[in-house]
Formats: sequence, C-alpha cells, structure tokens
Amino acid sequence: MCYRNWSCLKNRPRWENATTVHSTIHYQYSLDDQCRMEFGEGYKLCSEMGGTDPCTHLWCSNASSPFHCKTKKGPPLEGTACGEQKWCRRGFCVAMGQELEEASGESPVRHNPREGGWSAWGRWGPCSRTCGAGVAFRTRQCDNPKPAWGGRRCRGKREEWRVCGTEECPLPRIDLRAQQCSLLNRIVALDQRRAALKWLPYEPRRSEYGDR
Repeated sequence: MCYRNWSCLKNRPRWENATTVHSTIHYQYSLDDQCRMEFGEGYKLCSEMGGTDPCTHLWCSNASSPFHCKTKKGPPLEGTACGEQKWCRRGFCVAMGQELEEASGESPVRHNPREGGWSAWGRWGPCSRTCGAGVAFRTRQCDNPKPAWGGRRCRGKREEWRVCGTEECPLPRIDLRAQQCSLLNRIVALDQRRAALKWLPYEPRRSEYGDR
C-alpha cells in the first residue's frame, strides 16, 4: 500500500490533550542493556572482546555461550558509560570532558574493523615419548595482523598435533597404558579412598566386540 493512501499521516497533531513530563528522566542504557535490546534476554557485553574499544562496535554474548561474540557492526549509543568517568564519543571510549576535535577542527580518524590473521606455523615440539607411539605439537599466533577496532578474531585451529616416536621400544617392552594408569594419583586430585586403589588399564572382554 502506498504511503499517500494513509491519510492519517497528514493529520496535524493536537496538543490540547498532550501529556507533559515535568521531571527529567535520568535512566542511562548501559552496554549490557543495549546488548539485551539488540539480541534479546540473556545477552550482555562480551568479555572476550576486552582488548578492543567497546565504543567502536557493540559486541555481545549470551550467558549460555560466553565465548561466542556477536555484533551488528554498530557502535553503542553516544554518551554510553564505558568505564570509570568515561563515555562513548564518536566511537571512542574517552574521559568525560575530553574533546576529540583536532586542532584543525576536523573529526578524528575512525578505523575500519581489522580482522585477525594467522602467523606461520611454528616448529614442531619434541615428541612426548622417545620410543613407541607419542605425539608432537606445534602452534601459531593470531597476530598477522592482530584483530583491532572490533575486527573478528582468527578462525581455525591454533594448535596441531601429529604422531611421532613410532620406533619400537627395546625389550622388555613397557605397557604404556599401565604406566599412565600408575601415574593417575599424581595427575588427578583423588579422594583418600580412591588414591589407595591400584589403577590398571581397561581390558575389554571378547564378547564386547562380538565373536569374530
């Protein structure tokens, strides 16, 4: 339907019965309030984005998945409190009273979001065992470049592993599973009753695999 068919939009407002508010409304919408209004109940400011300016983009997460941050790529409301005696001004969290105008009178530069990029993989670490089956790890960093100004963090794995140490161990061979079980009391905090037990590797019965 065309707007011009809505004749009521052309009616002049009548002020004789208008409601007048004689007091000032002092409520301020916090960053958490704005997250709830943007995404719904259970949302608040995403703590995982602590390294970025909260006034550049409003990043929010739900209590059920606090590490999953969402944004609509918009800043919080102008004047939103972003710290002790700080507020959002033109996309920056600044001290109250601080002016952002440059000497030339122009507005300050606003950065576009910069998404993070992975660095090259590091060298493989040492094998976890000198013989038999072991694992080695290598890592990479999300610093090429680092995410900034509300940009997305790197996606993908930060760590990789591979099997190593496949050489046969000399006789007598050690049962690696039994060796790991014997160290269980040192690795895991157990109560006194369980700590006194002797831990052995699980050996499935033949029937669990079926008669083959």
